[in-house]
Amino acid sequence: TTKINYFSQVGIIFFLLCSCFSTSCSAPEKRLKKDQLTITYRPQSSFETEIKKLRLQHPIKKISVEQVTNHLLSLHYEQLSLLGGKKYIFSSDDVLKITPLVTKALNRMRANKILYYEVDTPIGITAGTIFQAKGKIHWRFKTIKGVSFENSSFPGHRGSTWRLLPKHGQAYSKSSSILGNEQHQNWIISN
Repeated sequence: TTKINYFSQVGIIFFLLCSCFSTSCSAPEKRLKKDQLTITYRPQSSFETEIKKLRLQHPIKKISVEQVTNHLLSLHYEQLSLLGGKKYIFSSDDVLKITPLVTKALNRMRANKILYYEVDTPIGITAGTIFQAKGKIHWRFKTIKGVSFENSSFPGHRGSTWRLLPKHGQAYSKSSSILGNEQHQNWIISN
């Protein structure tokens, strides 16, 4: 029995060592940075259930520079403050700089990956994810010009200080629950 105990202890130690090596030696996330744009491919499994359950259609084949330009220029948001207004998410200069790389990244995206990007602007970082499901392109924003959608920087303030504004051919992503349908005002689905 001491031999069996010894082998089981050695087996446990071997298993722990292997798991430590596999987690510490896993490949780092590849980041591509050019000018003000940083992009990475993130695994679909690293996102919340609403995204995990979607059947992604990647790569987004045959999307052209012109189509990506049109998408980026069509994205608007509204500041939810007294002096807030409707604004473009990306300036025309930003669009000119980031479109070629975003287009390449979308055309090369693997089936189980989602494109995460950060655009560094003088006002602040705009960050989000892009992916395709059900024949539509999904634009989900985490921050716009340095302001997080989950903004909690103001004392006593709950919720966001901005929301996306769907234009023609766009709609909010919706999720169903026991309480009904919920619109995600930081997530636009586009034709």
